[in-house]
Parts: sequence; C-alpha cells; structure tokens
Amino acid sequence: MCDSPPAYERGDEVSVLYAEHDPEENVMIDAGWWNWLFPGIFGGIGLLMCLVIFPSMRGKGNKAL
Repeated sequence: MCDSPPAYERGDEVSVLYAEHDPEENVMIDAGWWNWLFPGIFGGIGLLMCLVIFPSMRGKGNKAL
C-alpha cells in the first residue's frame, strides 16, 4: 500500500504486527484503531441484520405468490 505523502520517513520507529508462526508473511504496520475500522463496520452491519432484519423476516413466514 502506498501513501502520498508517505506516512513515515526513513528511520522512523513504528510498531509492526505479524504472525508469530510465520513472521515473513502478513506483516503490517500497526495503525491503531484504523486496524479495526472495516471489521467494526462490517460487524455492526451484521449485528444490525441479526437484531432487526432477520427477526422481521422470520415473523412474516413464507407466503406463496
């Protein structure tokens, strides 16, 4: 991923997240709460569907046209 302008300069210290079992793959710079932004959005949408949409669909039943 590229940023323009770059988020960090050469020599800056950063926190790095990686898998212990394979530190060469799936490495990323820790971006704080930004790491959880998209999972949080999709989790919220899924929770909304479970609490609102699915119960309303279940109550209507399966009606033939």
